[in-house]
Amino acid sequence: MTTKHGKGTIVKTRETRDTIWNFKSFTEIAKNQSFEPISRIILQKVVIEDNKSYSFLKRIRGIRKPENTIVWLTVEVSKVPLDTFPQINQYDFENNSLYQIMKNEYHIAPYYAELKIDPIISDEDLMITFNLTQATPLLKSNGRLFTESESEIEQFEIIYSPKFNFRFSQYIE
Repeated sequence: MTTKHGKGTIVKTRETRDTIWNFKSFTEIAKNQSFEPISRIILQKVVIEDNKSYSFLKRIRGIRKPENTIVWLTVEVSKVPLDTFPQINQYDFENNSLYQIMKNEYHIAPYYAELKIDPIISDEDLMITFNLTQATPLLKSNGRLFTESESEIEQFEIIYSPKFNFRFSQYIE
């Protein structure tokens, strides 16, 4: 932090280039906190990009609280290559974890993710989804998921509700 006369206190940040996120699936995060994960499909279809077929999945994810209310926490878009996961688009992703299906049915385990996190302002659809009364700053991550052998197995975009809690940690050099 620096203080400049007439400008106030300014927080200086340095760009983080290290891995600071222990990537886990939404289902794992919810269950680790003793919540029931809930999903609703917004859109599921097959898309073709660069002559390659993908399962395209857009869903909202949330948790059921003990008083039986649902709190929506994310809007997620996932693209999974159908040549790696044939017919994965036939599964019910309102009641099944994408990553558990990858592991258990296809014997391909997600290992690490590369992602970029950016701030956005909620639009009208996000305000309705997350029950916001006004345009609100949110976080959006875009990324790719890989196996241990560095094969890309998913492209994703996740928009987080203000109720989603993050914890970052970083080693200071």
